[in-house]
Amino acid sequence: MDDTLHIRCGSDIRDGLRQAGIKGDFLEFSDPFCQGPVVDSEQWHTLRSEFIARHYELALPEVEEKQRRAYQQLAEVHQYPHLVLWFEHDSYDQLILAFILTHLKPLALGDRLELICISEYPGIERFCGLGQLSPEHLKQLYLQQRQAVSSAHYADAENVWHSFVQGDVVRLNHIIQSGTPSIPAMAGALKRQLQELPWTDCGLGLSAQLTVQILQDGGPRTCGKLFREITLVREPLPHLGDLMYWALLKHLAAQGVIDIEADEQDWPLRMASLPSVTKPGIAESWWVGPFDISKADCPRWNPVTGQVVEVTEA
Repeated sequence: MDDTLHIRCGSDIRDGLRQAGIKGDFLEFSDPFCQGPVVDSEQWHTLRSEFIARHYELALPEVEEKQRRAYQQLAEVHQYPHLVLWFEHDSYDQLILAFILTHLKPLALGDRLELICISEYPGIERFCGLGQLSPEHLKQLYLQQRQAVSSAHYADAENVWHSFVQGDVVRLNHIIQSGTPSIPAMAGALKRQLQELPWTDCGLGLSAQLTVQILQDGGPRTCGKLFREITLVREPLPHLGDLMYWALLKHLAAQGVIDIEADEQDWPLRMASLPSVTKPGIAESWWVGPFDISKADCPRWNPVTGQVVEVTEA
């Protein structure tokens, strides 16, 4: 075991750190809280694993083992004299960061725990994530951008995480409005995540709306081209990986929002288009944090007020 542990929500910088001469072990904790049920339940691990396996088309035993190992390793990080968290500004990263800080707080790690969290990088016009950076860039971040995790970091992270898991609309709206001063990117990421709720004006979340817009503007195209355009051009805060976006496309097709060509090709090569006729959708659960948007009483996103609103049944 090395003296330092680097914690990241993916493996994208693992090799870059090594090439930069930054020593330490590496923990990938990549449970994608931006999709699937995030609910306060004793069935947490089962719900998360089943969603990931089903919607990302992965083998359940392998998912369960990866999840079990990651959560166990996270519970044992106190063994390291030095820990560094590497995160960026999108909702995928920031929700995982909120979870990790919430669960590390009781360990009282003091200045042993440091954070690197950026929203941009000089010279990169559209910064999407740390995976874009060269080993030299990562070395500069490590030397210049690390900061000790403070009580303020823990407080903001706990507030975001508990509000999100509990589906506390009042607290969620307050965070969006007041911000998260110690981690400025976190409130913006939370807002973007909540924009995945159905909007009051059209009934679709933002990623679904952007997908429909692309197809309206340019006509049918492959799912792979859809993913590239939404990530590189349309999305204000890119956060969905390829398998996550494919899961969303399948959900939209089941709802009758789009059509996806039925063939045996890999999903990036399959054609997507808008339906020529209105089709009845299949009722299936789709989660935005603790909210199942298939339910009639699911909160909505109001684009006029920039808030989550409760739905009251007539």
